[in-house]
Amino acid sequence: MIARHLGMLTAWYVGAYAVGMLPLTVLTAQAGPPGGPDLLVIASGLVAVAAATALGYAVGTVTGSTVAVPLVAVGAYLLDAVAVYGANAAAPYVPQLSYEPLLGESEPLTLALFRTVFFLTVATACAGTAAAFLRWNARGRRAPTRHAASVAGCLMPAVIVGVIPAFAATPATYVADPAPQRSCLTQRGIEYCVHAGHAARLDQLVAAFDPVLDRYGTKPAAITKIWDQGLLPSHPMGGPTTNGTLIAPLKADGSVDTLSSGLTATLLGFHSCPASGPAEDTFAVYRDLETYLRTGRNTGAFANMNERQVKQWIHTHRTRLEGCTLTDKDLPST
Repeated sequence: MIARHLGMLTAWYVGAYAVGMLPLTVLTAQAGPPGGPDLLVIASGLVAVAAATALGYAVGTVTGSTVAVPLVAVGAYLLDAVAVYGANAAAPYVPQLSYEPLLGESEPLTLALFRTVFFLTVATACAGTAAAFLRWNARGRRAPTRHAASVAGCLMPAVIVGVIPAFAATPATYVADPAPQRSCLTQRGIEYCVHAGHAARLDQLVAAFDPVLDRYGTKPAAITKIWDQGLLPSHPMGGPTTNGTLIAPLKADGSVDTLSSGLTATLLGFHSCPASGPAEDTFAVYRDLETYLRTGRNTGAFANMNERQVKQWIHTHRTRLEGCTLTDKDLPST
């Protein structure tokens, strides 16, 4: 009876999930970036749906009450919360990973394989739990200790498989392609590169950063490259790497996130400033200079200077800017 009931439920739920995801999978494979569907990752998703179905069936069988419905709903919510906030530590156990992969990232084979085995084990254990309870009830054996023993026996395989990662290093949720293909060009001595999947957006990357660098007027010492985040997806943003590379996210809405790259902060030397920021008597100049770099408008201390004069001032004080050591003697005369 278990095989027929649970088999029918699983077929419906897994089938509905597969039918719903199939068009999206096909469209992504045809029009998406380089790469293709990862069959093992797809399998882990299908098995996760089967595991959730078997878990719900087992809970319903054990409780025999409608109280199980809100309990399962709360449990599902908690799992979703773990998926969102649990990050890498929860990745082997929850159906939904904590964030979506970026271009240039993929789920590692070991994690996908473990998740598939774990969810399959959970499904089998839950089906065994439901079958054991039905057998005990059919024989009129309703002793709580026997019920507890059957539950423990059926869930033990899932527990054993589940604790395996506790004795190993926390798995990475995604791994970056070690040698991604890229498209590049050089402008004003800065190398711009995008992932091959973003090749059509190379000019857009340049157009987002070049006007700011043009207003700066001189080649910044701290920046040698500006790369698409797809080339270095696991590297933190907000400032240049040790080799002078700024990382820029190319958003799915077609925009380029220059703010997250830390471009203006790097040009103004904010990374060299103390935690409290620039000196109080020069803070206004930094603010006015940031406005100029972002918008091209001369305000405050630079209101009476034209663009050529601002560029000359930046060139003269570049070393102090990059080191966050401007003093009141360096301020533009008004």
